[in-house]
Amino acid sequence: MATRKQAREAVIQILYARELGNEQAIEQAHFFLNEQKIRNKQQEFALALLHGVCVHEDYIIQIMNTFLKTWDIERLGVIEKNILKLGIYELLQTNTQQAIIINEAIELTKSFSVQDAFRLVNGVLDSVAKTDKEALALLVEQHKQMQIESQATKTNSIQSTCKQNSIQKTRTCRNHKTIANARKHNNHAKQTKSSYQVIHTTTKGNAKQNPKHITKSNVIEKQTTDSKDIQKPLKNTKIHKKLQNNNIKQQTTKHLQSKDTKKTIKLKPKHNTSKTQRKKD
Repeated sequence: MATRKQAREAVIQILYARELGNEQAIEQAHFFLNEQKIRNKQQEFALALLHGVCVHEDYIIQIMNTFLKTWDIERLGVIEKNILKLGIYELLQTNTQQAIIINEAIELTKSFSVQDAFRLVNGVLDSVAKTDKEALALLVEQHKQMQIESQATKTNSIQSTCKQNSIQKTRTCRNHKTIANARKHNNHAKQTKSSYQVIHTTTKGNAKQNPKHITKSNVIEKQTTDSKDIQKPLKNTKIHKKLQNNNIKQQTTKHLQSKDTKKTIKLKPKHNTSKTQRKKD
């Protein structure tokens, strides 16, 4: 004959299998209990505990959360969690003595070799045993409201941080855009200045060779210089004509003088020859 301790161990094993993903563990609990030689009254006791925990599981988890306080239920191991579920159900829905239920839960934690978990199990079950059912309901409702408020504050804080981050991102993007535009403007201005300087220097050197590269400024300068050069001879045309006439006169006089000298030179020997011939005669 099996004992109630063995029946509770079998229930913990079935709940553990369901937590790991075996959805048919509860449906096949009858076969598992027969394999463990848990029959008759002990089997009925084990099945009653198993189905009671499954039916009231949500309310049991809320009670666990209220008494765990700062301890997160997700941090608990699977075995500790199922032992607490079974103990709270027995305290609330069965007629067994509270001390026996707590003692059996501690022994279960030790038999499954969970390190230092019996202290946590003892504290939670002792606090549940000391409170009335009505007080438990009030504590559960208060805990729900606290959770809702904490979630609201978390969401508000998250939204505020997101807004601040978005505002900062937009500001940084704007700053980056303004800096980039300023850099582009400066680079464009530098490029235009350098290109203008290059064109200005090339046009000065190659204005005579390549008239295509002449700019407006060079054309204006040329026009002004040409106009000045044209105006100068217009002012001095009379003097220029006089100088030309004087030069022509000088050239003509020189030419005539040169002709007269030649004639004189030629005439002299004729005159002398004629005298000599006469003397001889």
